[in-house]
Amino acid sequence: MGEEVCATVTTEFNSFDQSPLGAFVESPLGARNKSLLSRLVIAMTWCDEAEEYQRYPPTYYIELSQWQQFVIDVMENEGVEVRATIVIPLGSLRGRWWDLIPPFVLWPEDDFKFAETGRPGSLLEFINAFNAIREGDIPTTLVLLVDESGSMDLGHIQPTYDAFKLWLRTNYPAITIREGIWADERWIRATQAFVRVAIDLLPP
Repeated sequence: MGEEVCATVTTEFNSFDQSPLGAFVESPLGARNKSLLSRLVIAMTWCDEAEEYQRYPPTYYIELSQWQQFVIDVMENEGVEVRATIVIPLGSLRGRWWDLIPPFVLWPEDDFKFAETGRPGSLLEFINAFNAIREGDIPTTLVLLVDESGSMDLGHIQPTYDAFKLWLRTNYPAITIREGIWADERWIRATQAFVRVAIDLLPP
């Protein structure tokens, strides 16, 4: 698959913390993996549909397998735990989890969590999605990704998205925030690409 990894990429990242990415921040509830891992990177990816995964299921399975191997590799080779959740803004016709995967397939819950919100959604819904994926741990880096393929864009989750970033900056100032957009609905591939950048890995 020698094509471009992401159709649209923003590399102008915002950071709320200039501390080294490798610095581990301990959760007040106790970080389960502190003895094994030096970093926790969490990705929150907003997407409401994935037509290519539905029309061409092999693309979905290939990219899911690549994600699974990526998570294993960065844990073993880089000491980085990676977690990801898909945030689905509900629309009038689209926006349920089954619109993001091939037909008659169960959600890959061992690899990605998902949260459904309104459109634009409430701050509490965004916070709940963040808390569910972090499970009491505080990530060193949080990657925020928004699909701008046409069925949704950043404007559809505003002003809640900006309010969420302000909430993070106020309550978790040590977290490094990185943001990105892409435009082809292939949320697995996009999440992997942006997480790879966030942990300073070269392209595969």
